[in-house]
This record gives sequence, structure tokens and C-alpha cells, in this order.
Amino acid sequence: MVALIVAQPKTMAPWFCQTFFEGDYSLTQRTQVLVAIGLSAGETAGLETSKYASAASFPSKRLPEKIEQLYLDSPARAEESALSSRLRGLPSTALENISRAITSDFLAPMAIEAADKTTGPDILKLETFTARYKSKTRAKPRVRAIPNTTAALLASSFFFPLTAHFQFALRSNKPLILNPALLALYLQTLGVVVHAAGPSTLALPQLTAELWDLLLSVRVHVEGDLGALRGWMIAMVSLLQVNEGDMRRICEQQGREVVETRDWTSAVFSRLRGDDGGEENDVKMLAAGVLIRLGDAIEKFQALLVGDMIG
Repeated sequence: MVALIVAQPKTMAPWFCQTFFEGDYSLTQRTQVLVAIGLSAGETAGLETSKYASAASFPSKRLPEKIEQLYLDSPARAEESALSSRLRGLPSTALENISRAITSDFLAPMAIEAADKTTGPDILKLETFTARYKSKTRAKPRVRAIPNTTAALLASSFFFPLTAHFQFALRSNKPLILNPALLALYLQTLGVVVHAAGPSTLALPQLTAELWDLLLSVRVHVEGDLGALRGWMIAMVSLLQVNEGDMRRICEQQGREVVETRDWTSAVFSRLRGDDGGEENDVKMLAAGVLIRLGDAIEKFQALLVGDMIG
């Protein structure tokens, strides 16, 4: 699926988005379609080469069986049979590497800056936080600007079909997309697509407004599930990251959403304990990062926010 989408993204990406919502598939099959869309977005942008591509490789054209036997001996056929036996579906965790890279890049600078500003015993409170994310931060290669054609392709063929079908699916009596596990992966996939499109996307203002509204609309569906809440945070982190240099416009045009998101994230952060070092702790870390980024923007562009709230 990944190779097919990457080869023909304009045709196959919207088709797979529609298939995910409207096809008669099991939850596992829908998960694989969603993962394939996310991996394909990364590969289309040149950000990620899927380690699952080799396991899914197979000949695209075959000779007739009688002719094929003239060229293939028994060891070759055995090797081909072994290759076919390795074909497997994409696991639901296939997007984790990309998601962890996004969150690490988002949180690491905050941890380092906080550690630099902190002195005395308080620095011990940041030791675990800093060590965890600073150690995962890899040396970044030189930034390669994604051509606008690629960014526009990711927006039109990946992002907007996913969000459009989502809005239509919500009209049904029991939307399958609101299954916590599926919703978590869906939001995570949107975050990966936004990250792959990057800040050079010409449609970034429209993309930002649509994803932000979607995230605010599904808050009630993610509050009771840590996995879904983590997917929500990953999508928000990606949104803030691609708009890092354009927060003035965000505060000017979407001031209400910024304040509402800050307040809701603050409530989530206060409710989570995060003492076990597991998934709850990860979600709390992401919530803290979102709060810091939004808090800095609100403090810096307070006048614009007040004008938007009054207007």
C-alpha cells in the first residue's frame, strides 16, 4: 500500500482515505490503511523511508510459469518463496518512530532552555525531563525546504480528504472513527501529515484552522482514553511546530482557539498524575510542552488576543 500511494499520490491517497472511512473492513484492516497513509505522507515528503517497504517488495510482473521455470532453479524459487512468506501487514505502531521524533524535537529545546535558566536545587526537578528528551535529540541535518508542489500535494491529497471524510462520518449514528484506538491513530496520522507538509505549505492557514477546529471538536471523545489523548497531543504538537514562526498570525486570526486550547490543556495537565513513567507520563509531558508554547505566544501577543476576543 505504501509503495502504491507514493507512486501515485494524487490518485491513490484520496482513494485510500475514502476506503478507510467507507470500506467494509475490520478494525485491524482500517488501522493498516491509516498507517500506510501516514508512512506514505512521510516518504512523499522525503522525511522517512519505511523499514516495512522491503518486507512488502514483490515482482510487479511475472513470466508465464513454463517460461519462468527455464530461468529459475530450485534455490531461486526457494528464496522467492521465503520472501513471499515474509509479507505481512503494517503494525499499528509503525508510525511511532515518526511521532517520537516529532515530540522529541518539540520538547527537547524547552527542556534545555529550562535547564539553562534554572539554578540551585530546582534543577534536580528537570534532570529526568532533560535527560530523557535531550538524549533522544539527534544531530539535525541541514534543513531541506520541501518544494511547494510536494507540500500542496500533501495538503490536497492526504490532509483534506482525511478531514472531509471525518466530518461526513460523524453524521452516522455510531461513527466507527470514534473508537478510541482508531481515533488515536487517526489524530496521530493527521499530525504526521501536517509535519510532513511543513511550514512551506501555501495552504497552511487553511490547514491550521481546519485541524485546530477538528481537535477542539473531538476533545470530549479523547478525555477518557490515554491513547486517544496522546494522539490529540501529537496532532497539536505538530500543528504548533509547523506554525512556530507564524504564531503572530495564529494569535491574530485564531485567538479564541488559542486561549480555549490553553485552558483545556491546563485542565488535562492538572488531572494527570504521570508518576508511573508510562503512557500517562508521556501525555503529561506533551501537555506541558503545549502549555509552554501557547503560554509564550499568549504573553507575547497579548494585545492581538485581546482584540480578537473583543471583536
